[in-house]
Amino acid sequence: MNGKYVSLLSEEDSMIIESKDIIVKKIKEFLDFLYSNAGEKDWFEIRILKLNGSTENDYYRVDDTEAAAETIYNRMISDHSIKGIYVTINTTAPDTIKHIKKSLKDNDIVHVINFPIDLDVFHGHPPTREEIELIRAAVEKSAEELYGRRGIAYSITTSGFGFHIFIKLKPVQFKTLEEKTAYREIGRKLAEEFEEEVIKHVDKRFINYVRNSADKNVYNLSRIMRVPWTINRREIAGKIYENLAKTLILKNGIPLDLSSEIEKEIMSITRATEKLLISKNGARLTSDEKDKIVNIIKSYWKPGTRHNLALGLSALFFWRGIEFEDALEIIQTVAQETGDNETADRETAVRDTYFNAQYRNYKSYLTDKLIFELNSALKDFYRRALRGKATQNIAITDAMEILSGKFSLVEYLKEHTTDIVKEVIENKGNVVFKVTFTEENTGQQVQLVLKNTTKMDKTKMFYALNEDFMAHFGIYIVNPLSIKSLDRDSRMTLTKYLAQSMLDYYAFVTRNAREVISEEFEEIKSAFFDIIEEDIKGIVRINERSELKPKTFAEILNRDYFVYAEIENRIYFSPSIMEYGSDIKGFARNLHKFLKKKRVASGKNWREDRTSISLGNRKHAYAYFVTADKFFELLENEDVTRPPLLEIDEILPEINEDRNVDGISDIESELDSFEEV
Repeated sequence: MNGKYVSLLSEEDSMIIESKDIIVKKIKEFLDFLYSNAGEKDWFEIRILKLNGSTENDYYRVDDTEAAAETIYNRMISDHSIKGIYVTINTTAPDTIKHIKKSLKDNDIVHVINFPIDLDVFHGHPPTREEIELIRAAVEKSAEELYGRRGIAYSITTSGFGFHIFIKLKPVQFKTLEEKTAYREIGRKLAEEFEEEVIKHVDKRFINYVRNSADKNVYNLSRIMRVPWTINRREIAGKIYENLAKTLILKNGIPLDLSSEIEKEIMSITRATEKLLISKNGARLTSDEKDKIVNIIKSYWKPGTRHNLALGLSALFFWRGIEFEDALEIIQTVAQETGDNETADRETAVRDTYFNAQYRNYKSYLTDKLIFELNSALKDFYRRALRGKATQNIAITDAMEILSGKFSLVEYLKEHTTDIVKEVIENKGNVVFKVTFTEENTGQQVQLVLKNTTKMDKTKMFYALNEDFMAHFGIYIVNPLSIKSLDRDSRMTLTKYLAQSMLDYYAFVTRNAREVISEEFEEIKSAFFDIIEEDIKGIVRINERSELKPKTFAEILNRDYFVYAEIENRIYFSPSIMEYGSDIKGFARNLHKFLKKKRVASGKNWREDRTSISLGNRKHAYAYFVTADKFFELLENEDVTRPPLLEIDEILPEINEDRNVDGISDIESELDSFEEV
């Protein structure tokens, strides 16, 4: 064999290939199963792909599978330049065959009889036998759990580099674009479901092989799949690896009926595509935003998926309010930078989408992960595009739409999510997910905190995960009055739906989060030091707080000074200088953890280390017990610019001059107005 070729065939495989009778029988057995529910006079296509990119085609009736199997074997054994031999999984009519010029297209398919799930597990490397067997076991168990237990017929084959599952369908004809679109969307969901099931059962060492292995772009009606018991040649790192595709399971049963799911999906898609996320208001993408989007898309832009991606991306851009010129430039740039030689076809996809409403569906072409990445890159654009939009009547749906299945809360949340951070508290092992998404009617970036509380009762999960989420749900997404009007049973049904939705969304969050491992005080430390370096003019030294009148004290704080009481070892500062979050108590609590970690604060909790004084303007200054030497040593060790240290006498003349008051008399009487909290 040529040194460029590397055989992964076992001795047993090599011996089987030499036996024409055995191979032809096995191929025929598979074809008979594949077309068992086709029309009696239906035809299918054999498509041979060459390593040089050329193709050969042939056509056979479904009742002539033995002749087809012989043709497949003879071509495989005689030509080592064949990359793979495939057949269409769905069938066409005799009249259509007369007019076929080369390959079957979606419009040529008359009976959709097989639903494919394609797991390309070993895309980047040749697998070992252990890897194949361990993942095979998880795939077979998943198929049994999802379909076998329901009596659904299916088959499982391995290509030598991945696994193909074919679910037998009750024969259906898709005549409209809406039906075909709904089928693709259902395919994407079922593929994701199967992938998640495999992850549950697979050896932990191989979870990363399985994750994102399900191909979401195999749901065109004229889809071809590799014939088992043929040689699969794949180029990896300059070498061509050969492996034998095989049938693993042919399980008889009843066909899966997708008719009701198709109807529901058509309703969902129609609603989704009729509603613009962004109203066009002249907002344009910046050069940086376009570059980010191009870089994201390039990682997905692969042969076999590019046309569908161009359609899906164009539709997404349209509904997000991106101008046609910007969308066209992005797709053109991606095509050019990836060496795509069908740029004209990609440009046509953009034009058709923007100027022909029937092409404006994206959900069945794009994965949740890609939509999420694009939303993240577009979040600043959303904010600009939605600026100034009215906020009245901001609820976008009502309880009855949810209960009738017309509105999917999970899909809404997925499509609006712009950032997910998995925060791991290193010293405690706690995990918190911080999720940011764009509020549709205002453009506001809303952050939710989802805590890891998966052990709770599922029906209570929605409420337990986060109060902020429920508050946002009640205000921005569902009209609260519509919930109030429900009867008791409907409310219970809605509660269960919300709980399941939260679980599904939580699963999406955990799959797409970017992990940040840090100790708890790191973020607050950074914010605290930023305040010291940039916002604090200086530190005013006093012996004890009785040296100042309350109004003078407030005046100093409002001028962005720290007030340091040397004898009491406290530093006072105004909440107005704090830019961290919106909760002053949250800032105080976290800052205490940081100072305690540095052994500056001494109390057990932030309340013990705090004195809150009610000032004339009703603002509060927080005082932390600190030791002067430790505090300034801390600043120096952290390479933070130390603010100038001023004596109280240096600052008082300036204040007195501004306020036109003399001195600071009657201090004792003024102190009575301080309220200790």
